[in-house]
Amino acid sequence: MVSIGAIFALTILLSCMVGSLPASDADPYTLVRSGVVSADITFDANLPKSGAQYALDQDSSTTQTTPPTVKYLSYQNKQYGFSIKYPSTWAKIELLKKDGTFSNMINLVRFENPSKDAALEIELIQNDKGTSRKILDETDNQIKSEFKPAFCSQAPAGATCLVDVFEDVYTSKNGYKGRVLGVVAQMSSAQATAQIAPVGIAVIPDGNNSWMLLASNLSVVDNEQNSLVFSDMSDSFSIFNYKGEQTSPESSAPYVKSSTGELQINSDQFTSSKYSPAEVIVSGKIIHYQKGVLLTLNIAKPDKGTTQQNAVVTKDGNFRFPLKLDSSWPYGIYTISATYGSESIGSVSFQVNEGSTKPSATAKTQEPPLKQKQFQLDVKASQKDNLVSLVIKNSKDSSGDVYGIKLTSANGKITNFIKINDWTHKRLGPDSVMYQTTSSPLHPSDAIQAKLKVDSKNAEIKWEAFAKDQKSLGTGKVKT
Repeated sequence: MVSIGAIFALTILLSCMVGSLPASDADPYTLVRSGVVSADITFDANLPKSGAQYALDQDSSTTQTTPPTVKYLSYQNKQYGFSIKYPSTWAKIELLKKDGTFSNMINLVRFENPSKDAALEIELIQNDKGTSRKILDETDNQIKSEFKPAFCSQAPAGATCLVDVFEDVYTSKNGYKGRVLGVVAQMSSAQATAQIAPVGIAVIPDGNNSWMLLASNLSVVDNEQNSLVFSDMSDSFSIFNYKGEQTSPESSAPYVKSSTGELQINSDQFTSSKYSPAEVIVSGKIIHYQKGVLLTLNIAKPDKGTTQQNAVVTKDGNFRFPLKLDSSWPYGIYTISATYGSESIGSVSFQVNEGSTKPSATAKTQEPPLKQKQFQLDVKASQKDNLVSLVIKNSKDSSGDVYGIKLTSANGKITNFIKINDWTHKRLGPDSVMYQTTSSPLHPSDAIQAKLKVDSKNAEIKWEAFAKDQKSLGTGKVKT
């Protein structure tokens, strides 16, 4: 996939439109009609004198030429169900492989001009649950924090500099609705204006999947021509079985993002009653993780009351907090505000509606009772000589997170044990060891591996799991 870092670094050197055209007369949707971004978002802050600055130092007169007629070929991929037209002089490179960063994204095909300074690439995100949103947000942040200061630091004395990152909804020629993000960078002096539009991103939801297209334009001579080609290619992009906007409940999930992090809940509507409590899943990501700092959730209730909860942030910055709403919680609109240390992330709101006041008689006869979740820990053990390896997994249907695990040899001694990353360890006796964590608990579906040295063959290991408050969740025994 194209590296956005390389695009921006080269674009400053290679791409500019010199003339008296003000930024307000430029159509960013034509210049950066569509595109997708690589997860490799890095920017070169140590740039030499840019092409844009060089242009401002020169005579502003330019020669306008009529773009040549372009002959197009058709490309069709029946396996993934799309087609597109591309210039006959451009190279077609079929990729058809999983992306190196996002496992649910497939790099499909790339079209590249003869000079290799303009390209368009198509990607497919399968079961897109926030991947496209993450790509757009990370791109926006890095453009503003790294590309903009690097670009504007090269403006000559007296010149003004503007880097505009825009994002908006759009509808393609074929009726596909989506979002577009692009960049327009401009330097202006009394002599001339230099403007570039190096890259753009288009995201087209298609059921639970999303299509993404990447356009990069690094050409000086063919800048205008390439922009027209991108417009024609994006107009010709066709999805065989287009399903429209995402239909999963997550598409309506309240979401907020700030310089501190992201905050999201799983829906904006919940129904709660005495017989069927609601569960609000509060999740998100902290941009700059700090060990030992808790996330504070302030919950404002419809009756003007408030409550506060603390959530643990894992070392990768993620957090997930389930909030149970039974009949004691009033119906109406709630607002959750999140603070990490002294920094605010933002707030999201949701509504709780009243459910059935008593069980339905029909439901009793026709529907089986709801199965309550129970704690389930899956432990598997194997032994080679005196080394016992244990794989400890919190079941995906388990009712709680694991913050502590006690391991005891039932038929011998534990002579040594191996450290588990982000878990502390403590020997409790000759046959027992305790592992604990505050930052990396075992959520449902999570697993860790422990290794013990024992003095017995066919070892039997007893285990006990503990919650965050050190209460026992359950016990068991496994044989090698």
